Order: sequence, then C-alpha cells, then structure tokens
Amino acid sequence: MTPVLLSDRPTSLVALPPEDATRRKFITSVGAAALAAAFLAACGDDEAAGETPESAPSTREVSHEFGTTAIPVDPQRIAVVDVRSIENLVALGIIPQAVFTKPVAHVADQLDGVTVLETAEGEVDLELLAQIEPDLILAWGNFIEETRDQIAQIAPLVGVRHEQFNDWKGSLRDLARIMDREEQAEAAIAAFEARAADIAGRIEAAGLDQLTVSVIRGITDGFRLAAANESFPAPILDEAGLTRTDVQRNTPTDFGEISLSLEQTAQAEADIIIVVHRAPGENPAQAEALEEMMTSPLWQTLTAAKEGRVYDVSIDHWLQGGPIAANLILDDIERHLLG
Repeated sequence: MTPVLLSDRPTSLVALPPEDATRRKFITSVGAAALAAAFLAACGDDEAAGETPESAPSTREVSHEFGTTAIPVDPQRIAVVDVRSIENLVALGIIPQAVFTKPVAHVADQLDGVTVLETAEGEVDLELLAQIEPDLILAWGNFIEETRDQIAQIAPLVGVRHEQFNDWKGSLRDLARIMDREEQAEAAIAAFEARAADIAGRIEAAGLDQLTVSVIRGITDGFRLAAANESFPAPILDEAGLTRTDVQRNTPTDFGEISLSLEQTAQAEADIIIVVHRAPGENPAQAEALEEMMTSPLWQTLTAAKEGRVYDVSIDHWLQGGPIAANLILDDIERHLLG
C-alpha cells in the first residue's frame, strides 16, 4: 500500500464560468431532461440490484496483544510507546508523530523533529502524549503495565508483539499485519535473506566459516558475550555463514547475553572477536570496564587478539533492531571480514 501524500488528494471543486443565454436555453430544454432520465435509470439499476451507495469504512478491526481494536484505516498521527517498533515502522515506510525514546542513529534522520515521550524517570509522559492528539498508539505491554488504561483513553491502543530479540522477522511481520503493510515486510525480509545468503557464500569461499566468532560488550562490572542464541545478532551471524562459539550457542539465557567478570575473559576465546561499543561519553563506566579487559594480560592470550582479528562496531544496531539494523550488521561483516 503506497502512502497517500496530501498533495495527491483531490482538490476542492471549482465553480464553472457563467454560460451564455443560448447554452442555458439548450440545457433547460434538452440537457436537463436527458440528465433526469439518466439519473432515474441509474436509480432503477441500483434498486434492481439491491445496492445502495456506501462510503469506504474509516476504521478496521485488528487483533493484537491486548485484544481487538478498531483503528483508522490510514492513521496519520501515530505514537509509539516501544523501541523496536520505531525502526520497524520506518522500514515499512511509516513515520510516526511521537516515539517513546530518542531514535537510534540509523533512523534518526528519518525521524528528525518527532516528539519524544520518555520522561527523565524513564516513563511515558501522558500529558505530552495527549497533547499530540494521536489517532493510533502502538505499545509494548512491558512499557505500559501501570498506565495502560490511561493510555487507552487517549487514542486507540494496540499492543505490539515481541518474543526474544532474535525474532526480529516475527516482530516486523506482526507490526506489518497491524498496519496493513505485509507486502513491504516480506519484501524487506526477502532482500535481507538474499543478501545474507550471498555473504555466506563469500564467507565460505574465503574459508572464514571455519573460524569461530565471539561478540562482546562492556558492562559496569565486567563484560557480556552478546551473541547467545536469544540475542539479536545471533541469527544474523548464522545466516551470514559465521560460526558462533560453543559458549554462545550452548549457554541458556533470558535475553541472549552471558554476563562474565574480567577474570572470566577466557570465555571470550574465538578466532574473531567483535567488540560492541557505545558512543563516546555515553556510558563512561562501561567504556572503562571494556578498556580494562582489552588491555589486560588475559585479553592478550585470546586468539583474535594475538592474530589481529578484533573489530569494533556500534551498539546502536548490534544490540536490538529490525531489518535496517540487520543490514547494518551485514555491512559490518562485509567491511571487516570481506573488505
């Protein structure tokens, strides 16, 4: 479904110039009778077929995490009380009016000027939400457990589905169903899968599929292996033909990350290590812990460190996301491993 721009909509009718006396006489004596006969015939056809003219519906029913809700067919002012749905909307060609938190770098340009609803305490600013007068609110249940009833009074409220971070395709498809954009979602997924398959072929041809890959990121008191099975990057690395370490593939987790202390640095052992960084100055404590690990004697014993296969990437698109972030991970793989 192609979004309808305001400039594409019909303009108001314009009055015709006055007719001369001869034309008015012709319309009165002949044209009016013909028009009346045509009108009566059309009415007769409608009655014979049992049809009555009806306007197109302005709403449609959608089922979602909170139940079933009537939403606008073409919502114009969407508020998103979620994180992953922000990117998914952009990928589907929809720009929301308001978002819960500051957009990450890879969608910031498309969302320049949108209202941010998050308070300093990390909650939804209900007053601001009401002020923007949304005609549809998309929300993740975990974000609005205590304010759901209040939010539902502002505009039609629809719950978006998220399972594990690794199911980005499922989250995209669910949102596309709600927004009536299934075709766009399938096109985005198919394009990603074709590109990942191409990269996997090149990874194999280069012999890199025989090397193990570990993904790490710093936390305040240590670090995390960030590509366990339930993580966002795990299935992307798999589809790109890379081999995650046994620790990452065989350790059960809740959110796809394995927390380790600096003394457990050996758990990051791999032929290739991808280090996920935050923006400079964003979290000094985490950056300091990561720096401490990467300058320690234990770090120097890791195969990737000894052989110069340690690569830096951005947390903006490696921690969670949708098809845009998934393709940026493929960009990083191409640049660092196939460059």
